[in-house]
Amino acid sequence: KAEDTGDYVGVDGGNNHGVAASDGYLGKALGPILDRTRAKNAERQKQGHVHKLQSRRSACKQLLDREAKRIVASAIRGHKSIAVEASNTLANLRPRGSIGAWARQHLGRRVHEHVVLQGVSVREVWTPYSSTECRRCGCRDKRNRSGVSFRCVQCAAIGHADTLASMTIRDRGRAVFLREYEKGTKNTDRLQIVPAFSGGVS
Repeated sequence: KAEDTGDYVGVDGGNNHGVAASDGYLGKALGPILDRTRAKNAERQKQGHVHKLQSRRSACKQLLDREAKRIVASAIRGHKSIAVEASNTLANLRPRGSIGAWARQHLGRRVHEHVVLQGVSVREVWTPYSSTECRRCGCRDKRNRSGVSFRCVQCAAIGHADTLASMTIRDRGRAVFLREYEKGTKNTDRLQIVPAFSGGVS
């Protein structure tokens, strides 16, 4: 079994970006991919090439498969584990917009599949409010977020909402690891530094 390092690459899936990682990486938006696929299919239908029609989801899934591989490769390079949204949380998500929850569910599944092959540890964490919780003052308010922009209504901290969410997911993974250590179920010899559970905002 892969060893949990206690330090993580936090991963947040979403509509604005297919994936956001706590190391600052932001993937491509899924909406434009769906739009291009729809336009291509319309043109193919017009030309009578019905057999060449592509599922709108399949194009996004191909991108998310590549993103999952990139996340695992990044974790390997940094000697880190991966913190992702809990599968039971994803299963209960309500559809949002034209993309809904399936993209985040697909990304989570693919990350799990790749870590098995690469020997990387993955931890599922509780993620509600991760994109609306201020990392400076702890304020949870849906007004904190507007699209990809985050601005706390309480302390005025600002940042990229998806990046902040991935950092919160990372820190929640660390917090669970430390609680397990305090109970004597984890060894933190390899965990040299545990940063404060804040940052990312200005």
